[in-house]
Amino acid sequence: MRLFLKFIFQVSENESFGKVYHRIKDQFLDEYVLKKQWFKFEDSFTSKHRGSSIVIQKYPEMKHFLYFSKKEWGNEIFEEPVLSNLDDSWALPNPYKNLVDFPDDQFVSILENIPDIYPFIRSSLAFDLNLDSQLDSVPDKEKPVHSAYKREFSENTPCSNSTLIFQSELGEKHRDNYLALFLRLPNTVYYAKTLPELPSSVLSSIRGLGTVAVSKSFYIPDEIEYSQWEKKRKEAHYFLGEYGENCHDEFIDLKKPNDLPDPFFLLKNNEQKKHKSDKSIPKESIVKFYLGIKGYHYHPQLDTRESITLGKSTKNGNALQVVVHFGSCPSQLSCIFKMIGLSWEEQIRIPFLSDYYQYPIVTRDSFEKAVENVSAMTAFLERNHAPKIEKIYGSSPVWFKASGEIYKIVNKSQSGKEIEDQFTKNSNQDEKSK
Repeated sequence: MRLFLKFIFQVSENESFGKVYHRIKDQFLDEYVLKKQWFKFEDSFTSKHRGSSIVIQKYPEMKHFLYFSKKEWGNEIFEEPVLSNLDDSWALPNPYKNLVDFPDDQFVSILENIPDIYPFIRSSLAFDLNLDSQLDSVPDKEKPVHSAYKREFSENTPCSNSTLIFQSELGEKHRDNYLALFLRLPNTVYYAKTLPELPSSVLSSIRGLGTVAVSKSFYIPDEIEYSQWEKKRKEAHYFLGEYGENCHDEFIDLKKPNDLPDPFFLLKNNEQKKHKSDKSIPKESIVKFYLGIKGYHYHPQLDTRESITLGKSTKNGNALQVVVHFGSCPSQLSCIFKMIGLSWEEQIRIPFLSDYYQYPIVTRDSFEKAVENVSAMTAFLERNHAPKIEKIYGSSPVWFKASGEIYKIVNKSQSGKEIEDQFTKNSNQDEKSK
C-alpha cells in the first residue's frame, strides 16, 4: 500500500500563476531535493490566441513538448494543442518520447506570464519531492501499485512519493486554482492509533504555502490489495446498484414525514403567485437543523460553490456523509448519501418522488418538507444499508476522518504568536455518535 496525507490549500482565483509558483519554490523546491518537475499546458480549440503558439514563437525549443489532443464537440472532432513532459506513468502522457530538458530560467519566465501573455485554458505543474528521509516513508522493499493507478492532475492523483500539484483552469466567469500537497507516510501508520507528528521543517513549509482548506488521508493499493478491494466493490455494487438504484423502491415505499407536491405543479403555482427568489430561503440553516437532529455535523471545509456536507463517524471508524446540492439556474435540491472508508467510498442518490432525484427550490415550506424527508431517508440508510456496506469493506484506522480535517495546521495568529499544531482526533461530537 501507499499511504498519504493530502493538504489542499486556499488559493484566490485572482492570484497569479507565477506568484503561486514562487511560493512553492520558496517553501519546498529550495529546501528539499526535487526529484522531477512535470508540466502540462493546454489550449482550447475555441481559443483565438493560443498560449502554445506564443510560447514556441519565443522559445522554439518548446516545440519538442508539443502534441495535439483530440477533442469531441458534438459530431465533430477537433485537435487541441498541448505542451507537456508527462511520461507513461501519467494517465495522459505526451505520446512523443524524445523529450528534452528545458532551461530553468526560461521555464520560470513562462510560468510568470501565465495567463497574461500565455493564455492557456489549463496550466498544470507537479513536483516530486524527496522527503523520504524526513518522513521515513518508503520501505526497503515495496510492492508495485496496481496498473490501473495512473497519475493525474486531480484531487485523488496517484503518486509514488511526496508530491506538490498546482493547477489553474479558466472557467466561464472565474479562474479555479488548485494547490495540493501529498505527503507519503510510513505504511505502519495504517495500524497506529494516531498519525505521526510531522517534522518541524515540513510543518513550517506547509504553513508557508498558505491556509490549509482541507486535510485528508489518501490510500493507493498494491496489486494484491487492489484485487481484494475489487471483489468487495463488486459485492457492494451488487447490493446497492449503480449510485444506489437498487435502493430506489425501498425509498418510494418508505413512509416519510411529508407528502411533496409535484414539481411541475409547484413551479407553475410559483409562477402564478410570483413568490420571492429562493435566495430568501435560509437553505443551509434548514439543512443543518434537520440533519443535525439525526446527529450529522456540518463540515464547512468540504463546501463547494453550490453544496454543503454534513457527516458523522461510525463505530467501525468509517464515515457517513450527506452532500446537499442547491444547484443554480434554476435552483434544484439534490442529495447524495455517502459511506466512506480509508480505501473505499460508496454513494446512494436520494429520490424525492418516484422519478425525481432533484426537487425545485421554490418556497420555504416545500423546501423544508423536502429536507425533512431527506433527514428521514438518511436515518433509514444509516440503519439498513450502511452496516451491510461496512461489513463488506471492514473498518478503517482509528485516526481516519472523512471530514476534510484529519490533521489540523494553524498558521501564526495576528499577534505573531505561533499556535501549536495539533492533531484533530475525533471530536466530542463524533465520539458521541459512535
